[in-house]
Amino acid sequence: MKKILLAFLSVLMVFGIMMPISAEEKVITEIYGSANGWKNNSNAGWVGFKLSKVVDLSVDGNDIQIGYEYIVNGEVKTSTISKDKSWSGYLVDPDQKHYSTGAENDEQYSDKVPANTLIQTNLTNVEGKDITAALGSGSIKVRTVVTVTVDGTTEVAKSNWVIYTNGGADCEPKGITLDAINQYTLDRSEPVAKIGDKLYMTLNDAVASITDDTQTTIALLRNVDDATGISVPSGRNIIFDFGGYTYTLSGPGAGSPGTETNGFQLLKDSTIVMKNGTINVKENPTKINLMIQNYSNLTLEDMTIDPKNKLSAGTANTEDYALSINNGTVHFKGNTTIKASKSNVISFDIYDGMSAYPSVSVIFDEDWTGTIEGTILYDSESSDTHTLKVNGNGMITAIDTTDKEAAKDAITINSGKFGESFIEYLETTDDYKIIDGVVYVGTSIPQQEPSTPVCAGSKDKNCDGVITCDEEKGEGWTWNNELKVCEYTGKTSYTVVNTAAK
Repeated sequence: MKKILLAFLSVLMVFGIMMPISAEEKVITEIYGSANGWKNNSNAGWVGFKLSKVVDLSVDGNDIQIGYEYIVNGEVKTSTISKDKSWSGYLVDPDQKHYSTGAENDEQYSDKVPANTLIQTNLTNVEGKDITAALGSGSIKVRTVVTVTVDGTTEVAKSNWVIYTNGGADCEPKGITLDAINQYTLDRSEPVAKIGDKLYMTLNDAVASITDDTQTTIALLRNVDDATGISVPSGRNIIFDFGGYTYTLSGPGAGSPGTETNGFQLLKDSTIVMKNGTINVKENPTKINLMIQNYSNLTLEDMTIDPKNKLSAGTANTEDYALSINNGTVHFKGNTTIKASKSNVISFDIYDGMSAYPSVSVIFDEDWTGTIEGTILYDSESSDTHTLKVNGNGMITAIDTTDKEAAKDAITINSGKFGESFIEYLETTDDYKIIDGVVYVGTSIPQQEPSTPVCAGSKDKNCDGVITCDEEKGEGWTWNNELKVCEYTGKTSYTVVNTAAK
């Protein structure tokens, strides 16, 4: 029987059923979900697991707890199976030897759960009913959670997700057999987001759980590489904390009927914060034409938005319109960056073309240090309702406009670094300098550093000599070893542009 069991386990490993863990590090070395469903509201599916060491349940503190997680409307819920009622008698190996503290008088039972033996247990009831009967659902996604405490250490392992159904031909418990296990997709996915202590399998599920304007933080728990579009309704107050993770849009997008092309659609009268993460697009996405379509009051803080791989938003350059701003106040804070492969990519627009959305105000805050690698398009004739104000020490590569006169009135630049296309929009300040093609404004203007000789030498001495260029000529002179002469290199390297030069 032992040879048969080992062969069986080998086949399971080949088919990717097991979740192997180093026996030197873990007590639970393998775990997986197996059979489907239950019948007559009593039985449930089996789970299998192996241990790396003997667990003696008669030792004070040693224990095996078996529970499960199940998903309702995207939220991950938990339940613990009562040991004395639900799985007593079901913790068995393939030889049908039982292991439980619930039946000490039965010779078939033992307190010592052995190592390296495939154990199976039954997933049974929620409040006396099977899961689907308790929840009024015909099918539900479930995974088993096994908790082992031995020698003062507690360890938790979780099986693959399995979809269980209530009723029908597939509801007979099938036990641990290769045929029973192989009918399931081995889904090892983990929750993506949490709100407080509630876990959600997708960011969409977390957003859908919010039904009012109470400020709510959704925390991302891991990188996501296959995200679909999200629409945030009006009247929400949500902080998306990406936690340093990357959220990759693959589609399909979200949006109004017939225009489901947005990675994020943020509707009017909501307040949204996105912070501490990266949003990008997977290769060959499905209907991701705009990464963020904004009508809300939005803050982007320490975010990177990368439009590489997105689909065209109706222009020749597919990277155009990573962000489209149609309404509301939008703040850029911290190291928020919108990437672009070329400077003429439209990173975002300030758009005035919809009567239902009366105003746009874009503000780069004083703590902004990021980069807009493409172009800001000012697309409005209304300088009183559509404005751009730039503070901080970040870099904006270029600006374009459909109405230059309106733009000159609408754009206020207090500080920052800019491409030369901004010069004609600097009507509000004379405090700027151009250095190597970059326009520095206000507090972003670099202070001139005193020149330091590159070589302490002279025409008569090498770099180790006593006489230096500074001593011969004064401060700012350095030795050119190739030409064997002292050169003045302390000259200011920038050009001051004053009002008359504009």
